[in-house]
Amino acid sequence: ARDEVPHEAGLREVREETGLAPTLVDDTTGVEAPNGETLPTPRHTMLYDVNVHGGTVGHQHVDHVFFARADSRTIDPADGEEPPAAWSWYTAPELRASDLESDTVEIGLEAIRAVEAD
Repeated sequence: ARDEVPHEAGLREVREETGLAPTLVDDTTGVEAPNGETLPTPRHTMLYDVNVHGGTVGHQHVDHVFFARADSRTIDPADGEEPPAAWSWYTAPELRASDLESDTVEIGLEAIRAVEAD
């Protein structure tokens, strides 16, 4: 959306794709700015190659990774989004034992720790 900053886009995407109402877990230190504001700092900024064919990268995604808490685990996506069965919740031991990509596991474990500490 126009004029949407990264953390707001992330929260909106969660609402649309899952129906959850996330609350950002943020420990960013603010700076007083007469004509500005401090934005939440992503926990990670990742660059992913997408649509790689024959060693050629079709395009790339820049992912700003934020952590959030959800008070519900009931998935109720907006029309046109993946159905609830496409989503899974993981405990830390389940993540470690999963066959998910290593970055997903590492960031997922970090997110669990951050939410538990918040």
